[in-house]
Amino acid sequence: MKRLIVLTLLLTALFLSCSEKENPINSYYKNIPMIQGMTRDVKPKVYNVKVDLGYTQGDKKIQTELNKRKQQLTDIIRTLLSSLAEEQFLIENQPELREMIKEAVNEVLIEGKITDVYLLQLQVFEYN
Repeated sequence: MKRLIVLTLLLTALFLSCSEKENPINSYYKNIPMIQGMTRDVKPKVYNVKVDLGYTQGDKKIQTELNKRKQQLTDIIRTLLSSLAEEQFLIENQPELREMIKEAVNEVLIEGKITDVYLLQLQVFEYN
């Protein structure tokens, strides 16, 4: 009976440690302002996008670097989004959009890397 309890506890601990690795808790850089621009379509659409950047919780070096590079990162994200067509903003294309933003941001970071991109607000509409 004791062996069964010990085995159950070990398996539970193993499961919990594996699930934490697959879904770690992040800190979030929320200081990127709302980004506005126009798509590259023949008849351009206006977009508004609010992005938060996720990074490993407790990583003070990347947090400091993100603060120092706020304007640069905002410009990089705006430039990237303005190079896209309206269809790339659709819900089914958002995983690729997040990945593109993550790669563009990580390309300039020196002190660490972001792990996730969160699209908190995304609007695309006709320009009048």
